[in-house]
This record gives sequence, structure tokens and C-alpha cells, in this order.
Amino acid sequence: MRTWITVLCIAVAGACSPGGGAGTPTSVAAGPAEGDVEATYDFPSVSNFNAITADADSIYLAATNKVTEGNWEWRVLKVDPANGGVLWQKSPSMSEKKDECLAIAHWGEFLFCGGTEWVSIGGKARCRVEQRLKSSGSLVRSYVWDPTAEDDIVTSVVCDGSSLYAFGYGNGKIFGVKWALSTGDPVWTIIRDALYASEQALAAVDSTFSFILVGEAKDSSLIQKWDSTAGGLVSSFGIEGQIRQSGTEERRYFKDVAADLDSAYIAGCIVNKSNDSHQLVIEKRASGLGTPVKENGWANHNPRLIDLGTGEAGATAVVRVGLNLFVVAYDSSRGLLLQKMSTQGDLGDGFGTAGMRAYSNFVVPADAAHWDGHLFVALKGQQILKIKL
Repeated sequence: MRTWITVLCIAVAGACSPGGGAGTPTSVAAGPAEGDVEATYDFPSVSNFNAITADADSIYLAATNKVTEGNWEWRVLKVDPANGGVLWQKSPSMSEKKDECLAIAHWGEFLFCGGTEWVSIGGKARCRVEQRLKSSGSLVRSYVWDPTAEDDIVTSVVCDGSSLYAFGYGNGKIFGVKWALSTGDPVWTIIRDALYASEQALAAVDSTFSFILVGEAKDSSLIQKWDSTAGGLVSSFGIEGQIRQSGTEERRYFKDVAADLDSAYIAGCIVNKSNDSHQLVIEKRASGLGTPVKENGWANHNPRLIDLGTGEAGATAVVRVGLNLFVVAYDSSRGLLLQKMSTQGDLGDGFGTAGMRAYSNFVVPADAAHWDGHLFVALKGQQILKIKL
């Protein structure tokens, strides 16, 4: 779930969106068991889902819609998880170029969305974050800025009730911004050289509300811990606040992270450049120092490595549900993959094969979120899956 990281219905269509449609149930399973797809929903009003989050009543999605060739619009949706009905959707008037909503999070009555908008002068992408009311989708405040004067992208947003944070990347750098929620005034802006950073996600991990950021830096997996008060790296974490891992003839990257009070659970991939084979990587690290946890099921399997085969493959999201982790991945031969394991490192007993279920009819996932005993998986495309947990 690339939102609070940190950073994804049954027969009635539900309410209609002003200017949009409802997610249409295309399949319903009777008496689903754990891991079964209980329903799928189609959303013809979007081209790609990018991120998902959920509160007690609804799910919220960050999406992109292709209007015409070269014209992509930012789209935000609120959906009824019981029946797939679109409660509202918003498409702010922006650049009429490639505008993408890529991150989403919520706190209290507010929804926060982040992404990128195209700038007509200079032809570059700059950062955009929106604060909306969850009830109606009405815009409360928007934030637009250009950290590096090149193509800049927000990939994570999070709120702690008094402050709003956004993180992203551009021009080989990682950046973070903190605003006071009450006024919208910036508190700090940090830009760090990351050597070709490609993607970042984040998590709130401890009582001090520090952030774990994960991603990639020039074929190396990257983990950083940021202090929320001043924005600096936490020097006690890893080596001066960060951990980089690389291998000969390998590309390593982390895609998502989930957390509890003292641990971070990180999912990513190792790609062998010589034969294009992929391995799913799942790690548990102490959020204080960043050291790998070597106990219980993690004792001999941290990181946990799982073969994904060759060709198109990768990890997308990790979602913590109580004492269990659900890691969303995919490969070209088996389609969508869901790996279940406990937070203690044991693979999910009785859940598929070695804790993994494959869904061959669905391929590339975008993000996932937990809601009321279900995992909602947003796919890269127009569908959402509702999977029984």
C-alpha cells in the first residue's frame, strides 16, 4: 500500500458517480474460502489504477485516465467496498497533458492525493498534492511545487493529524516536504542526491513518527529513515540513516513497505541481468537500527527469497493484517501472485502452495489495501479484485 507506509460487492452496482460510472461486478464466487476472489469490479472511467487506501467505510483510489493521445488526466475515486459503486470521482482541470495521480492516503475527514502535473512552460512535470474531504471529494487545498526543475513525481503522501508529508523523486534525487495541515504553510523541504532514484514509498514506523523510505538507486535497493520533525536522516539507522544493497550483475529494488511499532516489512525484487530471472524479496528489519531480524521464521530466511521466473515479473505491495503479511506480486507465467506469511516469518500454512496463491486471469497489480476481512487489489488497468482473507 503505497500510501500509509507507508509507501490494496456483490451483485448491486451501487451509487452512480457524478460524471462517471459504477464499478461493475463481473464475477461473484459463492462461499469463498481464504484467498478466493470474491468479486471483480470494472471501472471504464479510468485507464490505470495506481494506488489504493481504505477506511472503515470506503475504499479510495488514485488513478489516471487517457482522454486522447498525449492527454492523461488525474482521477480520484471513492468506492463502496460492499458493492463496487462509485460514490464520487474527481478529475481536476489541469494541464491537458500527462497528469497522473499516483499516491493516496487518509486521516480523519480528509483524503490526500499526490502525483505529477505537466507544466506548459518548459515541458516538465512538477509535483502536485491535493487535500480533499472524504465525504464529498471537495477540494480543500492543493500544493504545487517543482523541487528539481526537471520531471518530478510524488509517490507517497501521509498525514499524522497535524502535518502533511509528501515524498517523491526526480532528476536523480529524493525529496520530501512537510506542511502544517492547519495553514498549508511549508515546514521543511529536503532534497537529497540518490544516484538515479526511481521510486520511493514510505511508512510511519514508531512513536516518534519517523519514516522508512524504500526504493532503488542505480540498480541498488535503498532504505532510508527520515526524522519527521526536522526532515533529517536518522543517523542511528543503517549507515548514517540509510542502507543500500547491490550485487554483481543484479538489479535490486524495493517497491513497498509496511510497519508496526518496532519493525518494517519490505518487499521488492532481485533481477539477474544475465538471464532475466526474478526473485521476490521480503525482509523484516528493526525500525530503530535497520538491522535484519533473525528470529523465529526469519532466523534462516531473512531475506525471504521466492523465485518468480523470467520475463515480466515483480513485487507491488505488502499489506500487514494483524499478525499476517500479504505480499502482492506477479510474473508472466502465473499472473497475479499473493504470498501470505506471518510477521514472525512463517509461510502461510494451507494458503496455496508454500503460502502463495496464483491468479492466472489477472496480471499486473498496482497496489493493495485491507478492508473488513478482504484484500482489495487495484490492477494496472480498469479492475479491482476483492479477495477473501
